[in-house]
Amino acid sequence: MGGSTYARAINDSGQIAGYSEMPINPQTRARNFHAFLYDGKKISDLGTLGGPSSKAAAINVKGQVVGEASVSNGVKHAFLYSGGQMRDLGVLLGYTDSSATDINDRGDVIGVCEGKNYKLGRAFLYTAGKMLDLGTFHGAPIKAIAVDERCRVLCYSNGHSCIYDKGQLDDLEFMTGSRRFMALNWNKQGDILGIGATGRRDERGNATSHTFIYHANKMTDIGLFGEDFGVEGVALNNYGVVVGEYKYGSNYEQRIPFVYASGKIHPLHSIVLNPDHHDWGIEYARAVNNRGQIIVDVRNYSSSSSNSYRHQNNLAILLTPIDSRKH
Repeated sequence: MGGSTYARAINDSGQIAGYSEMPINPQTRARNFHAFLYDGKKISDLGTLGGPSSKAAAINVKGQVVGEASVSNGVKHAFLYSGGQMRDLGVLLGYTDSSATDINDRGDVIGVCEGKNYKLGRAFLYTAGKMLDLGTFHGAPIKAIAVDERCRVLCYSNGHSCIYDKGQLDDLEFMTGSRRFMALNWNKQGDILGIGATGRRDERGNATSHTFIYHANKMTDIGLFGEDFGVEGVALNNYGVVVGEYKYGSNYEQRIPFVYASGKIHPLHSIVLNPDHHDWGIEYARAVNNRGQIIVDVRNYSSSSSNSYRHQNNLAILLTPIDSRKH
């Protein structure tokens, strides 16, 4: 499709949604992207809503894709791509922009609306053809994180994890002593992935946080390579496999992608993608499906690379466990 490619979501069929950089407009020099859907054989450009750009954020089991796309007047709207058509989901009353961030297998969509007159975004749920305002939690704006098959929405607001269900926001009260739990994602089993304080401090006196999995009223710390590392999980599948990154350095500016499986963290940065291209390395682990397939962003760390990908600084790569090919 053009330049750099970024994968953002994968379903159990191995279909991948993301976005790819388009050729730079010689007149405006604008850097635009188009959302794509990869079906295992080819990449399809999903187009836009009349503007120059679009980005995909999530995909469900049916291959329906959601994200954001620019319209003719330059603002961005949430979209639902289904059956070969991109549909504009619109915006909440009073807002100008919207972006979809997740979709369940029924086709319910969540996201956020924004506007010039509003400093904070407004979370929405799109269901049965209508966009619903999720409101606030104790007066604070909420962030919609993920939507399950019962149309419940996992949210986070001002230090609290909560669930929106049929017009009601319930505080999950994820507390261990004085430690708060910031929800990041969940799976179809109801396990919730999030970041919680450990109650300990690092060598600089800063409070440390670990990634936890909440299951059956129990918080499980997925562990670290050392106390200097800060872990952030990104996604988990129905078998408790987590992908994310752990950060280190004086300001935690260095990042190493990992996969957590069978009680252990395995770094992904040491995987050799191609012996002939040592200047490429895995930078982010983005998502994992129930077959254990992981999508990652791979970056070219050499500005003077002479390989065949010299016009691309980022590639989307699919990592497939050997045993998953038997299914």
